[in-house]
Amino acid sequence: MDALPPLAVNHVNLRARDPEALGRWYEAVLGFQRRGPFLWSAGTLLVFSRGDPFPSGDLHIGCRLASRADLDGWVDRLRARGVAVPPVEGDDAYATTRIVDPEGNEIELFHEPVPPR
Repeated sequence: MDALPPLAVNHVNLRARDPEALGRWYEAVLGFQRRGPFLWSAGTLLVFSRGDPFPSGDLHIGCRLASRADLDGWVDRLRARGVAVPPVEGDDAYATTRIVDPEGNEIELFHEPVPPR
């Protein structure tokens, strides 16, 4: 069988009661950039459709950071902007925390080295 290139997640589409307001929060707090109806960050597209948000729990957005220092920097930045961020759990091999956006969507911020292919 021929080797195929690995798949990469390119976009996430979530429901929001107020997609415009939630988009502004992602711009102001998480640094996403708006391109028309789409929000972009590090090559990932995020779209909000009008509707009731999905229940929180196992469904979440995971944002991988390149180092534990980067994760700690994001935690500091978010706390400075008034976002409730629980303590980071883990160590240099894997560390994680989760925040919640204004619509109740969970966002995991984590550091874990990319496994070799």
